[in-house]
Amino acid sequence: MRFPLAAIVLLGCGAARPTPAALESAPARPEPAPISAPAPKSERPLFCVDGLLLATPHGLKVTGGPRDMSDPRAPDIGAGACLAFPALFRCRNEASKKGTPEGTLEISLSIDDHGAVISAKRAGGSIGVGELSQCVEKALAAQRFTADAKGETKYDITMHAVSDTLSLTENGTDIRGRLLPDIIKPTIRAKFPMLRACYEDVLKKNQQAFGTARFEFLINEQGAVTGEKITVDATMDDATLEGCLLGVVRSLAFPPPEVGKVLVVYPIVFQSGL
Repeated sequence: MRFPLAAIVLLGCGAARPTPAALESAPARPEPAPISAPAPKSERPLFCVDGLLLATPHGLKVTGGPRDMSDPRAPDIGAGACLAFPALFRCRNEASKKGTPEGTLEISLSIDDHGAVISAKRAGGSIGVGELSQCVEKALAAQRFTADAKGETKYDITMHAVSDTLSLTENGTDIRGRLLPDIIKPTIRAKFPMLRACYEDVLKKNQQAFGTARFEFLINEQGAVTGEKITVDATMDDATLEGCLLGVVRSLAFPPPEVGKVLVVYPIVFQSGL
């Protein structure tokens, strides 16, 4: 004897058909959890400002970023180094027990094809060779980067005490040439932690220092900065400050313009609530 398929299924189950009321009271099947996609490279941090992310006793702050912001590997280098910043911050806190070490470190990184650090060595900066620089080298050497970060690179770190009342604000930018503002402005903003460090140094001598610094420079055919100069308000007039700010500007690196050179005029307002 042959049975319809539906009958075979019902007989095999041995269960009564559920009523509409039972179906309504049955718990809903949970939706599968969404799978998070990796953040696009454009959203990865290029600069770490660890003092704004973690508790910072006594106003200690560590900032850093890739030396060459125009390097296509910069997002991968910056994102990888950011993960090492809790360890870098501990280095800074340990060093502060023996004094108040402030200044800059230039670290030369060598990264292999798999993102592992082959070497991390101090290559310059105002913080000399010692326990602090060795601690920083060790922290970065233990970090894992993406494979896209492979090769040789330089990473700049600034360590200093800060006041949360300081601010740097753009005040109108004039760009003349064939290089988009969307490229120029983020590259300059990435150096704000270093510009801020310059300002903090002058505040130690003069807490009333504030005003506008007007930067003017050319981006040449290779993307390097030339002809840089700075004009500051009388309330900001300090030779050491101007030299420090110009040093930061000289370290800027841009992609080559489409045609010729690009003139950039970039005013920044420095303010303090001290």
